[in-house]
Amino acid sequence: MMMSPVKRDPHARLLRLLLAMAGEGAEILSSSSRSWSSATFSGARHKAVLKISGGDAHVRAGQLAAKLPEAEFQLPGHIVADAVVEAWTWESGKATMELALLTVEDW
Repeated sequence: MMMSPVKRDPHARLLRLLLAMAGEGAEILSSSSRSWSSATFSGARHKAVLKISGGDAHVRAGQLAAKLPEAEFQLPGHIVADAVVEAWTWESGKATMELALLTVEDW
């Protein structure tokens, strides 16, 4: 019987990719990950609160929100099956976004 290789948790790499997409002045305020599975897939649900600061923070947050659902993420062994902005607030030169992403293992 052949054993499948153990997949590494993509959470930390996913957060780094989100920060790169958001650009300079972005930071993760909090994040979490929990296992998820369906009848045919295994993966994880990821949550992140992302803050974007700067004079153009509102514009950059809008750009991130627009491209997030169709973004291609380089996560070896995993596919981002869903990525959405669940909430977004704007206050005093900063945008705060609550993001939810679903990764599935790519065998």
